Order: sequence, then structure tokens, then C-alpha cells
Amino acid sequence: MVEQPSDNQIRPTALRLFCTGLWEGVTQTSAGACVGVVVVAGLWLTACLLFVTPNRLAGVDYRYWMTVHADHQTEVSFRAMRLAQAGPQSFAVVVFGDSATRDLITDWAAVEATVSKRVGRAVSVYDLSAKGMNLIEMVGLMDLIDDGFNGIVVLQIGQFHLSQTEQELAEIAELPRLALDTPVYNDELARVARAMPLRTGNYFVDHWRYYAHRVNHKFMKQLLLGPIPEHFDPRQPLSEAKWKKESEKITAYLANYKDQRDRNRAILDRMFERLRSRSHAEVVLLELPENPNALRLRSAEMIQDHRRYLQQWGELQGLHYWNLNEDAGLAPDHFLDYVHVDNAEVESRYTDLFADRLAGLAASTLEKDTP
Repeated sequence: MVEQPSDNQIRPTALRLFCTGLWEGVTQTSAGACVGVVVVAGLWLTACLLFVTPNRLAGVDYRYWMTVHADHQTEVSFRAMRLAQAGPQSFAVVVFGDSATRDLITDWAAVEATVSKRVGRAVSVYDLSAKGMNLIEMVGLMDLIDDGFNGIVVLQIGQFHLSQTEQELAEIAELPRLALDTPVYNDELARVARAMPLRTGNYFVDHWRYYAHRVNHKFMKQLLLGPIPEHFDPRQPLSEAKWKKESEKITAYLANYKDQRDRNRAILDRMFERLRSRSHAEVVLLELPENPNALRLRSAEMIQDHRRYLQQWGELQGLHYWNLNEDAGLAPDHFLDYVHVDNAEVESRYTDLFADRLAGLAASTLEKDTP
């Protein structure tokens, strides 16, 4: 009698045959299949080159491209595309900042309503603040403001921003975080980067790194099932050990402040000059909200020197300098770390203060412009 093979003997043989067949199918393709793949790939590439443009993307839900909820740069990129697409407006406000702004000014609709009510007309307020935004990214986005713009540009600024090194600023040349570029963005990046990203004039080719970084299984899932849902991922307060570690990093980082601030200021001055030459924009320097415990890591003299620096800069360039931190009553227990507030009452108070100050400047600006 012939002995029948067991199931354990059959399975490896079947698996081996399947794998062998699969490998042959992949490696021994026909000429027709190769031509078909090349044609399909060519059609997709041609479609991307012709149809993937900022104007078309402006109407797309940016959440399709967000693979994590904290990808604020994607959100801001698409908002900026919409700002550029909107063109000149009778009066508008654009705010540039980082995650400290996002966390503290929580109701942009209320800001818009306050300003609109004060001036007696509809005023659009654009929030272009994103986590970890550096100065070149900020001025790059600012460069999207159209010729003939009339309104207010608010730039959040602090000792941390003015302490940024050339190496930090150049990092975005290797891994761009924004889905766009502008002449100012490219000019400023060329001053600090060893090698510039490819620039051909075709949007898709110039920004392939940004999109390639985001095309993964999460993107494919969102493409099929819908965009990433709106979600707020709250930060956790720093433990005592982490706060100590952060304090050491802050102290070391701000040691660059005096060496770097004039060079970083020059980046902004060049952008402000460009704004003045082509638009009617009032520019506000908004002091970064900081935990008083973080401020205590610096001498009172260093803090006052920074504030005088911004005030004198504003007076020289015709800029407005606002520091709302004391009026908002910011206290250590309102913060999760050195700049991020997590207190609903304080967030509401700061938002109201900001909206009221903004409405006052908007009203006086429009009054001056009225013949």
C-alpha cells in the first residue's frame, strides 16, 4: 500500500509552488505587459504634470494629505493656496505663527466677527500658524500675499525665533514641510542651504519630495475611505524631570540669541520691504506667549533687552509691537511647557484681547484710508 503524504508534507510543497509561480510572474513578464506598465505610468505622470497645480489643490480637502493630526504644515499650505487664489480683498488679516499661536487663539471665527463688527464690513482672517514654523517658511507664506493687498499682517515673534541658526533654517531644503514655494522662500533658502531643491517651474516636479513623503498606506486608506477626521491631540504636561531637561535646552538654545538676531531680523526686513512695495499692509510683531517659569531662566536684563529690541525695530520700520502676555494674566499653571497654554479661560481671554486690539488697528487703518 502506498503511504499518503500528511497535511504537513503537502502544505510546504503547495506554498513552494505558489511562491515559485508568483516569482516567475513578477520576473518573467512579457513585452506586452512591460509596455502596458510604461504606458499607464506615463499617463499618470503626464496627468500629474498637467493637472496637479496650486489652484486645483486649493479646492481639495487638505486632510487627505495629513498622515498625522499634527501635520500643521499641510493644513497651512492649503490655506495659503486658498489665500493666493482669493486674490486682492478690500480688507483682510493674515496671521503667521507657530503652535503657541494655534494653542492660545482658539476661536478664529470670534476674531473675525469682532473685527468685522468694529469696522462695519466683512473682514476675512486667515490663520497661517503651524507647529515648528521657521522664519523662512513664514516669509515664504507671506510672499503669497497679493499685490494690492489691503489689511493687517501679524507675525508672532520671540527670542526663540530670532535665535534660529542657519543650519536650522537650511533643514527644509532636504525635507520640505510646505506644499509650495515662492520667490522669497527660494531666495532666503538659497542664502543658507548648501544645495537648493530642484526648481523647474512645474509645480509637481518641484514638490515631489513633499508628496512622496506622504504617499504611504495611510494616504491610500484616506483616499479610499475619506480624509483623516478632525482631531485634537492634547499635549501632556511636562514632568519635573522633563521640565529640567527642557530648561537646559532652552538656556543652551537662547545662548545664540544675540549672535543670530540681526541676521534673522534681516530676513524679515527684506520681506516687509517687499510687502510695502506692493501692498498696503500694517505689520504687527506679536510677542510669543511664554511661561513665566521659562522667563525666569533668563536674566531680567536679557528679557528687557529683547523687548527694547523689538520696540526699536518697530519704531524704525513702522511696525506695531504688541505684548499681550501681562494683560492676559499668563501664569505658570496655565502652561503645559514653556510656550503652550492649556487653560480654556486664559485662551478665551487672550483671544478676546487679540481680537479687540486687531479690531482697533483695523478701524484706524481704514479710517486713514478713507478720503
